[in-house]
Formats: sequence, C-alpha cells, structure tokens
Amino acid sequence: MSHLPGSPDRPDPDGACATDGLPAQVERLLRAGVLDRGSRRHRLLDYLVAHHLSTAPGTKLKEYAVAVDVLGRPADFDPASDGIVRVEIARLRKTLDAYFDGPGRNDSLAIRIPRGQYEIEVVPATPGQRPAFGRLGRAASGLVAFAAAGVVALVLALPLLRNVPGGEYPLVRLEPIEDHRPATESVYPAVGISGFLGAELSHFRSFRVFLPDAAGQGVGRQADFRLAGTLEPAEGGSMLNLHLVRGEDESILWASRVTLSEDDMLGAEALHAQLDDLVVRIAGPLGAIDSEGRARLEASRLDWRRGRVSEFQCYLIWQSFDLTKSARERERARDCLDALTAQASGVGQIWAAAAFMRFLDWSEAGPTRSRAAIDAALEAANRAVFLDPTGADGYESLGSILTALGRFDEAGRALARAANLNPSDRVIRVKRGWLDCLTGDWAGGEAEIRAVLADFPVAPGWYRIPLALGAFQRGDAPDFAAEARRIVESGDTRGLVLALAAARLGGDRHAADQAAARLAERGTTVEHALDEIATVFPDAALMAALGETLRPRRSD
Repeated sequence: MSHLPGSPDRPDPDGACATDGLPAQVERLLRAGVLDRGSRRHRLLDYLVAHHLSTAPGTKLKEYAVAVDVLGRPADFDPASDGIVRVEIARLRKTLDAYFDGPGRNDSLAIRIPRGQYEIEVVPATPGQRPAFGRLGRAASGLVAFAAAGVVALVLALPLLRNVPGGEYPLVRLEPIEDHRPATESVYPAVGISGFLGAELSHFRSFRVFLPDAAGQGVGRQADFRLAGTLEPAEGGSMLNLHLVRGEDESILWASRVTLSEDDMLGAEALHAQLDDLVVRIAGPLGAIDSEGRARLEASRLDWRRGRVSEFQCYLIWQSFDLTKSARERERARDCLDALTAQASGVGQIWAAAAFMRFLDWSEAGPTRSRAAIDAALEAANRAVFLDPTGADGYESLGSILTALGRFDEAGRALARAANLNPSDRVIRVKRGWLDCLTGDWAGGEAEIRAVLADFPVAPGWYRIPLALGAFQRGDAPDFAAEARRIVESGDTRGLVLALAAARLGGDRHAADQAAARLAERGTTVEHALDEIATVFPDAALMAALGETLRPRRSD
C-alpha cells in the first residue's frame, strides 16, 4: 500500500531505527547530486536534521529561528512580511520528494517534510512501495555523472522511440555534440550533455527524438528537425552552442549560446537548470518545435470537418486552445478529440487531452454538472496512463482532475509522478504550485508559479488564477486587479469575475461596471462565473469570502 508522510498507519518516525541512519542518508543525498554540498538547501536540511535529533518529539521549529540561523536574515526579521522560510522549505520538500519517490524509493529510510510544518519526518521505507521513475543522471555523484548518463541515454533511447505510437509526429534527430575544446579533462563531458538533452527531450510527447545508429541511419524516414551543437573553449568555462534546423531545407529554426562555468562548486544542480531551460525552449508548449507546428497547421487552413485529422494535428489544435482559450479552437479540439477517442486512438497524449477537455466541460456546466461527466474525464486520464505509462501527460491530467475534486493527497502523488517522468515540464510545476496554495503553502506555491512566469511571461491565463486569489486573500486590491487583468488579456474569460471582485475590493466603480458588462455580454451570471473558479480551485472559505466581496451593495 502507498502512503504519504504523516499517514496514521506509517511506522513510528521517532523510533531509533528511523533515526540511526539519518546522517548517512543526508550524505547519500549529497553523493547522489540531489543536494550540492554547502548549498542553501544542504544547510537547511542539516539544520532540520539537527533539530530532529536533538529535541523531544513534537518540538516545533520557529520560522524566525530558521530565517536567522540558516538563511542569513537579520535579527529584526518579520515572518509576516518575508516568506523566505516558507519558500525554501517548500523547495527542499519538493527536492526530497522527487528523490524518495524516484531514485531513492528503495533507500532504507526517507526524509519527508509534511505540508504545513517545518520539521522533518523520518520514515523507514518499504522497498518497492514507491514508483520506479527518476531522472537520468541524477543518481550518480558529481558532474562527471553526465558521461555515464549520456552513454545510458544513447543506448536506450533509439529502440524505445521506434515503437512509440503516432507515426505522423515530427521526428527530431539528435546529433552528438561536437567537442572543440582542447583535449583536457572537463567537468562537462560532451557525451554526457548529449545524453542529458536526449533523455529530457524524450519526455515530451509532441515529437519523437531519435539518435543515429552506428551507420548514421535513423528510424526509416527523414527527420523533420535536427538538433546539433558544439562545445567551444570560453573564458572561465565552456560555451555550448545549440541550433535546431528544419530537415526540409536545413534552415535554422532556433539557436542558443550558453556559457557553462567550470567551477565545480556550482554543482550539478546549476548545470541541470541551464540545460532544463534549453530543453523547455525547444520542447515546451511555447517552445520552438510546437510553435512551428501550430504555425504550419494554421497556414495549412486544415478543415477538420472534412477527412481525418491526425493525432498530431489534433494535439496541436488542443494545445492552441489550451494556450488561448479561444472558443473556435475549443470547438475544433473537442471535435477531433471526440473522433479520435471514439476510434480508440492508441496515443496516450490524445486521451490525456480528451480527459482535460471533459474536465473543463464539467467544471463549466454549473447546475447541470454530473458525476458521469467527471467519471468520463477520470476514465480518459487513466486510459492515457495505461497507453503511455512512462509519459507525464496522463498523470498531469489526472492530477488536475483530482485537485478539483479536493482529493489533494492523490493529486499530489499524480503530479509528483508526472514531475518525475518529465522534470523539464513547466506546466507540471505550475499545477504543483496550485496544489501548494490549496494545501496552505501560499508562499511556496506562488513562488513556484512566478518562477515559471519569469521564464515565459506570455503564458496561459490560468497560470495566474492562484496569484490573483493570493492577492485577494492578502487584501492587495492593486495586485489582485493586475493579475485578473492579465488573465482576461490572455483570452481566459474566467478572469472577468476576478476583475469584478478586484474592482469592488478596491472601490473602483468604473472598472466594476466594465467587468460586469463583459460578464453580461457572455451571458454569464456572477454566480455561475464564481462557480467556475470554485470548481477548479476548491477552497470553500476563500470562495465564500470572494462571494461576499461580489455581493451587490446598495450603492451599486
């Protein structure tokens, strides 16, 4: 049976058997590259471990003590105005969960930080009880592990990807990175970086990555794109040059240059972050490959009502709707998803998109909302997982649906699995940020979402819903109004009811009249619009407060 930290039927976390190996387990995390020695997260974990070993069970840590003792805050630190402790605890929690739910699932004990507290919980692990998914390259120690990770990726990727369903999906040929540096040992082996990029890109399902075999051949047809790169000597490190070219004419679609410091003290975590950013700019929904696909689809003027729409074309239509919330794209996406699922599509990504579409339809149905509709969404999400158990899309949709149903523990497990399967996917990070907010960690959740928005300021409006609600909760009318406006500007009309509430909170009658008029143009009542928000963000107390703010006053 699977358990979460804090479950009543867990073994006693304070027993001697659970704590005897605690210092050794911290050292194991360092050797595995999960934490960089001497980093802020390492110091924070050491502090939490020392507290656990030196105090009586149940002794609570003070936020002030953590801030001053570990995080360098001054003696006049005010937890009410500075959320640094909550943010860093949330980051450490996610780091530990990613390891103990993945590569460290069979370790003799797990270190957890239950939500809503700062103290660690030490849990003797039952081998095999956690999912066997982890990130290539993070289980080995040091940056030289990239070389081993690269060899593993080069060996495994090609035979697996040849058998992925959806033959019309674009092919991306990953060329080995050419090393133009002097023949001296470097902490960044070219083969390791190639392997890391191949492994991370293969987690995305809107294209298929392949590697040329020894004869220079691929998978039976010409690649649609080719990713190549070089490592050049640079002052203080190495310069990684990457370029993505179109297979049809060798024109450059995307290019980037990144300086990799040779300072080993920066650790694998910094290098992972740099490479992750490159992967997302190539493979994410707003990345080069999917953006090119959507542009080509639009230029083709495909009539989806005539003839068959392929799985890849349907996915792009769905993605376009998800990014813009366009009514036209929604109709197109629903039609092709319904058709493909009726034909028993074998592509997990299609079932994951269908699950989310059914979930959205359910969330907006108001009084006609039915249990059968949400069950159909859950069934589609589970079908996605069954068809593609090593893909993140099904788990991601499942996590969203379970979050809306208030089944937060199950949602957390589904989203953790999705994050393990595709660590570079920023959308999963946003959804975990939503869940953090819903379970009380507003500072950590908002910080996670803002970190994603910092990389991609032009993003779907739904990313910002918890940010708007967080501002409302704090009574910050200007920030509330700004976030609601950004949601509306993205095309997501769910922001209108938030804009109305922000205007009333701030006493801006003109803005309130404008938002109310736009809701009326949609034919939507304030009650129905608020219900749409409450369905996807099930915080009863917060929704009640929002409803009170939206209640008409005599002066209105």
